[in-house]
Formats: sequence, structure tokens, C-alpha cells
Amino acid sequence: MVIPSKCPMSDGTVLTPSTVSVTHTETRSTFTTDQVSNEVLLNILLNIPFLELKKCTQVCQRWREMVEGSYFWRCYLQKNYSLKTQLKVEGPLTDWQDGLQPMYRGGFDALTVQPAEVFHNLPKRLDNGVLFPISIQMDKVPSSKTLITLLETFKTIKSTIDSNGLVYDGQMGFGWKSEGFCLMDVFLFPWQEDQQPTSEDISRIFMLNEDLKDSTIQQKKTKSQLTCVLSHLGFQHWVSDALCPGKEWTQLCFNVHDPTHMMCPSPVFLYSDVAPGWIGGILTGLW
Repeated sequence: MVIPSKCPMSDGTVLTPSTVSVTHTETRSTFTTDQVSNEVLLNILLNIPFLELKKCTQVCQRWREMVEGSYFWRCYLQKNYSLKTQLKVEGPLTDWQDGLQPMYRGGFDALTVQPAEVFHNLPKRLDNGVLFPISIQMDKVPSSKTLITLLETFKTIKSTIDSNGLVYDGQMGFGWKSEGFCLMDVFLFPWQEDQQPTSEDISRIFMLNEDLKDSTIQQKKTKSQLTCVLSHLGFQHWVSDALCPGKEWTQLCFNVHDPTHMMCPSPVFLYSDVAPGWIGGILTGLW
């Protein structure tokens, strides 16, 4: 089946509700797409790239109604996105640094950190690299265009981090004295409350070690401040719009005291209401 004529796609494909040609070995017939069953039309639309689907709503009313329906987005999510999680999460999320060299403050050695778990249960990483708290059951999360849009956006942000080697520098001024750097992560989770999560909420949702509650700094920031932070970290300006569609975001720093010295790790969460019913942002990693 070849669909010709009026609505060109970026890859050269053209969408139209007008005539299509079907060629058989013995006969050739011409008919309009109105004659195509809903099942066939659904299969066609499910193979359209996400960023091109908006053009489908401009083809005709029938196409628009199908693309805008909740059933379509459930099918689209199942067909085009893997919500499977990696069997094993490795890297800086796993535990505190082994054999950490003592830090020097005022000439005195800080106590050496003993190996320990940062998370009681590690977050889950989807195949596209996005982190979800292990407490969230992905098969219970409602499928929607909003979720797919967020998965696309955060996959792109994560790819940018990995391909450009963007790291969080512990000396950048998030309120901690530790030093070092590691690649950042992106995370999402559903949230139905009016206010953004508190440090207690984040600790509970991500199942952080209880010792990390000893010292937290939670601060509300303006969007311009986020743009400045992300620019320093090497992100393009569009990322701040994606991570903070509103006017305000939250910076949350965790650490442990001994009790006089701050020690690794220092997970830092930068998050906001990225869409109605969803919290998302950057986890700077553990260093």
C-alpha cells in the first residue's frame, strides 16, 4: 500500500485521506482511505514516529479522532516503548565509595566513609535509560500521550548526558564540601499532590538509606536559576524548559554527618512538575 499526496512527512512519506493504490499480481484497484477498516488504520498510525503524529491529526477528522483517543495511546505505548527494566543497575548508584581518601578541612582528616548502601532498594532503569523509583509499578501507571511525551523528552536528555559525558562537579556549589564527579541520571515518577515532594517524600519514594536524612538542604529555585545551573553543566537551553515548564523547581541535597564532617555520597535531586501528575528531573549521581 502506498499512501500519496498532501501531507509530506520528514522522511518523505506522505499522508492523505484521498486515494491509495493496492497492487496485486493479477488486478489493480483504487479506493479511498475511508474504506480502510479501523484496525488497518490503527496499524498504520502505530508505525508513525511520535514527532510526526501531530501531522496525522491534520489529515482528516477520522485520523484526528483516532490519534487523540486514549485507546490509541495505550496501543502506541505498548508497541513503541519498552517499559521493561534492566535486570541489574550498576555504576555510581550502587553504593558508597570504597576506600575513599580522607578529605582535609582545616588540616584535620575527616573520617573515612565505610562502604554502605545509598538505596535500600535500587531504582529501576528503563531500557531508554530513565530511572523510576522501585516503589512505582510501571504496569499500573496509566498510559497517555503525556507519559509518552515525557519518555521521549527524558530519553533525549539522557542521551545528551551520555554522548557528551556531562558530569556533575561536586565543587559547583550545591552546598556540600565533597569533591568529585560522575555522570548524571534522569528520573520520573507519578505525583498527584498539589505541592512538590518534600525531602521526606523523596527519601521514602526512592527508599534512601536512613542515614542520609541526617543532613538535607531543600531549596526552591526560579527557572532562571535552573537555566544557569544547566548551562554550567553543559546542557542546551531547551532542557530547562523541559525540566521546568512552570516558574519554580526544587533543589534537594542529601548527605551524612559524622556529625562534624560531610562525606560522600551526596545525591542531589533537581526536580519540578514536568507535567500534570508527574515529577521529573535530574539526579546528579553519587560521588
